[in-house]
Amino acid sequence: MAGSPSLSRRGFVGRASAAAALGVVGASAAGTDASASPARRPGDGRQFVDVTTVDGAVVRKPLVRSDRWDARVAAENSKRIRAILTSPSLGPRAVIYFPAGQYYFDGAAGDWDATIRTTHPMTTIQGDGMYATVLRQHSRTVEATVKVVHDECAIVDLGIASTDRSDRFEPAWSDRRHRSAIHIAAGDERWYMDPRVERVSVNSEGNNIVVANYYRPFENAIQVTGPWLNVYVHTAWLRDIKNGINVVQGARIAGPAKFIDVNCYATPPTDSKLWTRFFTSETHLMEQVELIHCTFIGSQFIYLNGDPAAPGGSYTPVYNMVIDHNYINCAWVGSPPGDYTYSGIYLRLPPAADGANHSRDIRFTNNSCTGGLPDRPAFFYVDGVVRGVTFADNDVSSGGMDKCVYIRGSQAFGDEEVAVRDVKIVDNYFRNYATPITVGGDAGDPSRPSGDDDRFFTDRVIVSGNQTQNEPAVERIGRTTCSLFRCRKASVTGNSFVDTALTAISVTESAGVVVANNTVAGLGDNGGYGVLVRRCEDATVVGNTATRFKFGIRAEGGNGVSVADNTVSGALAAGLSLAAVTDAGVTGNIVRGGAGGLTTEALTRATIVGNTFDEPQPAPAGTGLIVRANNGVADVP
Repeated sequence: MAGSPSLSRRGFVGRASAAAALGVVGASAAGTDASASPARRPGDGRQFVDVTTVDGAVVRKPLVRSDRWDARVAAENSKRIRAILTSPSLGPRAVIYFPAGQYYFDGAAGDWDATIRTTHPMTTIQGDGMYATVLRQHSRTVEATVKVVHDECAIVDLGIASTDRSDRFEPAWSDRRHRSAIHIAAGDERWYMDPRVERVSVNSEGNNIVVANYYRPFENAIQVTGPWLNVYVHTAWLRDIKNGINVVQGARIAGPAKFIDVNCYATPPTDSKLWTRFFTSETHLMEQVELIHCTFIGSQFIYLNGDPAAPGGSYTPVYNMVIDHNYINCAWVGSPPGDYTYSGIYLRLPPAADGANHSRDIRFTNNSCTGGLPDRPAFFYVDGVVRGVTFADNDVSSGGMDKCVYIRGSQAFGDEEVAVRDVKIVDNYFRNYATPITVGGDAGDPSRPSGDDDRFFTDRVIVSGNQTQNEPAVERIGRTTCSLFRCRKASVTGNSFVDTALTAISVTESAGVVVANNTVAGLGDNGGYGVLVRRCEDATVVGNTATRFKFGIRAEGGNGVSVADNTVSGALAAGLSLAAVTDAGVTGNIVRGGAGGLTTEALTRATIVGNTFDEPQPAPAGTGLIVRANNGVADVP
């Protein structure tokens, strides 16, 4: 049955046959005068084109709206939208308006690579709302449903969706996807300016978790290609996609780019799993990227994989990336154990091949993060050469993931003396991670130089104000809560690390280290350390409280180690333990209860003064010792 006469005259088709539909819109009397268009005209004199209304100039054959798929209607719509956008009567600054309804398309007409493509600068592709106007794509080969190739263009108030949907996620869809829903594309000959996407949905019906009405996925919801400046995406709902935002920069620097209130809900795990990323970019990277107030439930939030050897010009690293006030759930679809490319956030940021450029100022702040399967190696992984990494004020929980923050600082990318500088990990709340904080890599990692190689991986590291909590079901997986390796000028202060299964704070082969005013607590039967300092120079351990560890505070090797004003209780072996340390100071500490107070071995020039122990302790072992005024230790003249 055909729609009402007024809607039929405007190109609307209800349940009419395709032949009737095309007959209505093809008749010379089918369209109405442009004055009958809804009150959507801009007030600035811009050209306004209603794609369902014959105006005798731009629109000679209007688009057909339909509530069901028909191959002839979709093919005809693809031809007609191309004719509208290539009309000689269409100029710059036009508004291409799609009234409410569903528009079916099947690929691109003629020599176009997209169904809808801008032909002039400052063009706006506009609907009546992200769930009111829906452009439905059938083709899996067309490059994009909507493509922007001119400056200052906008896509607003519409939805893009597949024609294929089902009450279950079809297994064949995982590898047979549509390409891009929206493609913002530019050549490399110059910078392009100010593309804008606002209030847009892709494969979304407004619901969060998909329980029915699955869609064939798009490869990319929004793809940005080439050197764009001032990319702006605000309020988008994305579902059933592989990549939410995919940036392929090209040879020129691109950015800034703002992605605000972008909500991405991946297809949940089914018999056919689809790995879903929110933001991805490879080879050349984009500077000044902001991801703010976004929501993601899927597999991987960010994947950046820089490659200074990539063709196309001078390699561009990341400058000034802000990830702030997002909800991130990287729980769906597992990953191979130990492969950090599957981390929730993976940032591989090598310097330029000539060493002239490196990434700087990565800020991950005020985010609420959950998920994390036990086989996922890390949540936030950074490797490369970076100046300024901040991980602050986040609430992060997992189901037993190995690492949360892993700042690796690889030296494999060149001869930089220090790979990562100015690291701040402050005021975070970690739940159910085996090793919440790792800076500089794992001391036992065979790929790490040790011994004669004295390079540092990180410089100026601050770990402060963080808290941990482990649920009983996962607390036994814990290893080292905070691990620093090859760090220079590191400060670990004011943290509360409780329910630690092995070691709370470990600092290895580092220099200029301060571990101060932390509260650390073990489980009472573990074999680890409250604070462990190994082979360090100029390390100060002061004002800490350690409870229920095998060793409360232990220093092994190194020189210039000061252990002062700490309180240790319930140690299973010794509250304070030092071995093979040169120029050590042990002063003002209090050790209560436990199996032992002080153990020493092969000390050289150590001062042990003013400490308090519950029980008498054996005489310290070493040369050049000064031992006096201790409660429980006899003086050494």
